[in-house]
Amino acid sequence: MLTRRERQVLTFLAEGSDVPATDRKLNITQNTCRGYVKSILAKLGAHSQLQAVASARRLHLLA
Repeated sequence: MLTRRERQVLTFLAEGSDVPATDRKLNITQNTCRGYVKSILAKLGAHSQLQAVASARRLHLLA
């Protein structure tokens, strides 16, 4: 369902990181990180990052 990189981004979001912090941790651009977030939201049918994290937890996508 989610790519390896999308899972990495989602994990950082679940830990409370915002997009600027996440892109620095993964050494990617902010636009690339935002693209991953948009993809995550679409794949999980979420309207916010918080909703995406909650959905991912329900689906056991996060440890």
